[in-house]
Amino acid sequence: MKKKISKIGISFAVVISYACDIKPQNLTDCNGSYQEIYPAVTVERVLNSHNFLDYCWYGGAGQFNKIECQKYQHCVSTLRHNESHDSSLEFIELDFDEAVNFIKEKMAINSRTESRESCIGDRCQMRSSNIENACDAVVSTYNPAVVGNSIFSHIPELNYRESQELGELAVVGYGECMCALHNALGIKDDMSIGYCVGSQYMECEETAFCGREIAR
Repeated sequence: MKKKISKIGISFAVVISYACDIKPQNLTDCNGSYQEIYPAVTVERVLNSHNFLDYCWYGGAGQFNKIECQKYQHCVSTLRHNESHDSSLEFIELDFDEAVNFIKEKMAINSRTESRESCIGDRCQMRSSNIENACDAVVSTYNPAVVGNSIFSHIPELNYRESQELGELAVVGYGECMCALHNALGIKDDMSIGYCVGSQYMECEETAFCGREIAR
């Protein structure tokens, strides 16, 4: 492992970085550990497959700098190349979209986005936790890319480009997000707040679950 010490920002802070394995065999070999050492505290950060999307996307949160993100992305590219087991193939540096798609494939669990019946007392509805979790981001951002990242993180069937395109529709509101994803995945909606006509969201005005009374 390579160790680099450099001063940052405030003169008494140093960063110690541990580069990823030069011949990665799996995603964990690409993890990068970083320490910011101050007189009173040491801040430790780890860049890995779980937070690469959140902190290294275009215009991301910035907890990791561009160089750290590029190192991780290069390591992922190397891992993908090594898995081909063909030394004659030309090495291809993955761009961000390709890197996160590859990471998602490697981390994929055999799961699909489905709706299941959920009941509170005698009140039941069909719900999809994947879709609901993806759309939770809408209430805290106006940025379609953030919503697209949330969709990518929670919906196994969608790649990064598809998720970002849906983020443009979904960022408008929670109902719009629900309809965009239900339509894209071919899952019938069952919401108390409204209903979907294709990807268009229609709000219930008088009674909950008004979409159940409409032939669709």
